[in-house]
Amino acid sequence: MAPATAISNSNGKRPHTNISNGDDTASAPLPPRPNADFAVKTHAASGYRWDRVEDEPGYGWKSKKAQDEMARAWEGLVHKECMVGAKYGDPIETAEKERAIMQGTK
Repeated sequence: MAPATAISNSNGKRPHTNISNGDDTASAPLPPRPNADFAVKTHAASGYRWDRVEDEPGYGWKSKKAQDEMARAWEGLVHKECMVGAKYGDPIETAEKERAIMQGTK
């Protein structure tokens, strides 16, 4: 067995960092090109920016497949006409009213 060279590992193989495939040259990745048809938009609350329609928040929910799945799921609900809020009221609204009353008495 031949002795390992300075650029090889203990198995006698070259590490990935030293492998050269001929004319391959490392280059920096290209910057994202702006889409001429779609201007860069920013979501005000989060600061998220996108330059493609597909990257817009909620885009996946607007697809035909997602709409069909939602319709099938909605049809599977048994008592969709019944709402807890109709009988007992909105618990968050009640808590906010109680908090306002408590702060008013301080």
